[in-house]
Amino acid sequence: MKNLTLLLAFVFLCSPAAWASYQISGTVSADKGQKTEGINVVLIEQNPNKPPQGPIAMGKVGVAGVYQLEIDEVDPESNYVVGTRLGQVRASSKPFKIDQPKVKVDVLIHAAQGSAVDPASVIKGPFVFAGTVASDDGFDVVDTSVQVIEVTMKNPNGSVVARSKADSAGQFSITLDNAAKHSLYVVAVAKGAHMGSSDSFPLKEGFRLPPFKLKFLPVSQDPSQLVVKRNLYYFELMADKIQVSEILLVENQFAGTLDLSMKPFAKLLPQGAENFQLMRADSQTSVEEIGGKAMIAASLNPGRSQIFFSYDLPKSVGGGDIAVELLPNTEEVELVRTSAGFDVTFLGAMADNVVISKKGHGQEQFFSKRTLVEGNQKDARFHISVDLIPQKRLFYPATLLLVLLLSGLFWYVKVKPERK
Repeated sequence: MKNLTLLLAFVFLCSPAAWASYQISGTVSADKGQKTEGINVVLIEQNPNKPPQGPIAMGKVGVAGVYQLEIDEVDPESNYVVGTRLGQVRASSKPFKIDQPKVKVDVLIHAAQGSAVDPASVIKGPFVFAGTVASDDGFDVVDTSVQVIEVTMKNPNGSVVARSKADSAGQFSITLDNAAKHSLYVVAVAKGAHMGSSDSFPLKEGFRLPPFKLKFLPVSQDPSQLVVKRNLYYFELMADKIQVSEILLVENQFAGTLDLSMKPFAKLLPQGAENFQLMRADSQTSVEEIGGKAMIAASLNPGRSQIFFSYDLPKSVGGGDIAVELLPNTEEVELVRTSAGFDVTFLGAMADNVVISKKGHGQEQFFSKRTLVEGNQKDARFHISVDLIPQKRLFYPATLLLVLLLSGLFWYVKVKPERK
């Protein structure tokens, strides 16, 4: 009897039902060697018998490209896909079944993935970007970073397509093998807080580029030159937490480089925030969490840019009010949530004149509420409601119950009288 009990216990522990959750883990890598740490990774369920829905689990890629996702239950009839995005390039795994407590799935991001390249849109090179970097007296230009940036309609912020360094005389040379017919190109230089760039220009086949003479822009440390055009909060409801991605759409109104590296802004995070991470890190932006505050230090060229970081809030904040701090010169606040069983609303004076909109991205739906900041308001409050039932858990039980009720009513009205 004792042996039988041990055998049954062993069988139960080895069965999937004995595990509290399912783990999907692996690595996310890029075939061009780009760094994938910090990018989002999602788990999507595919089942033709279920209505389309957003990600059922979401996380971030960690050190060395390793990720881990967890879900409490799986559907044996469904396939699952791990998806991610690096810049404008999307990637996903092949569909797979989750039939074990732990499943390993690796994702490779291909440079050409996302949209097919039309050969007619490619301009044959080579194109040589060469010239010198000028600077104020006494500033050493050796090892100045030089980048060629491609600007497209889909990516107006631009992406680096080639890079090099200037020598001790400030001279540089970068070769680009091919170019895109409908793109614009910019040559930019940076060293510490000093930055500069050329005007944007298109490329043509056989076009010979003139020598570039790039000069560093003047530098200001006046924080009032930084304007936050929009403070965006993106909320993702997870099984045991609420994941918040905070995006600051900022504008440098100074005619040169705005250097705030020595005078960082301190932005108080909501109470209970943990697992703080900086997204889209670059050499000109530094954001770290110190004592419950996001310390933002950046060097920005004239124009608009983004500062993007994320953190987790405990599930217990649902049903309560949350207070957040706004940076000086913030003009607008926007709250964005997924469609999965919760809502976010403004409180106080900011609840007036709220603009509500619905955004779609493929099969994903997002709901947005935004409002202008009145005067020099320093904080904002909003309420997270999680007492709504997610559609994916309501649809099938409710439908089944309705069918049973209608069947019983039909039997009682039609079948029962005929049997008498």
